[in-house]
Amino acid sequence: MARLFELYKNEYLIISKKIDSLDVPYRQMLAEKEKGFNHENYDKYYKIERMLSNLKSRIDEVKRNLKYIQQGSASSIRTLLQPDSTSFFVVHRNTTDKDARILLSKITIKNKKSLTTSWTTQLDNVFFDPSAAKETDAFKTVFSKGDPEFDFQFFDFVDNKLIVIYMLHAFALDINTGKKLWTFAF
Repeated sequence: MARLFELYKNEYLIISKKIDSLDVPYRQMLAEKEKGFNHENYDKYYKIERMLSNLKSRIDEVKRNLKYIQQGSASSIRTLLQPDSTSFFVVHRNTTDKDARILLSKITIKNKKSLTTSWTTQLDNVFFDPSAAKETDAFKTVFSKGDPEFDFQFFDFVDNKLIVIYMLHAFALDINTGKKLWTFAF
């Protein structure tokens, strides 16, 4: 928790500096906007405004995460899914279709400079974007037993197993091979 807190604290400081560096140009642009400015300045103004908006959104998220950590409820923070310092997991989709399924890949870091995919496993009957798949026959089959909480996702490590709970399904994958050890549908 302390390491995660420090990472977010450092990110907060970096974002704050970026926001501060844009403050003066933004105020100048606002003053010019009130007088009326040409198309070139108009584009610059909106570019700075978008950058500030994005940075402020991110800093708000970082503040929330720092608060969660201080309260001891860091489980709601989205963070890198990483069993050790030499690998991490990526959740992605198998196609660009509406009813795309989830793929999990283990990425290994070699020599601190290169990444390789150790394995990729598809989670059957689990949509990458369940809300986009409502009209498909597969969706009706998968959800005939209930109405899931679409936002609920759980990923954790237990005894060299990656445990995934997603859309009324639970999976255990071997961390080293990606082999499905068990599957359970609620």
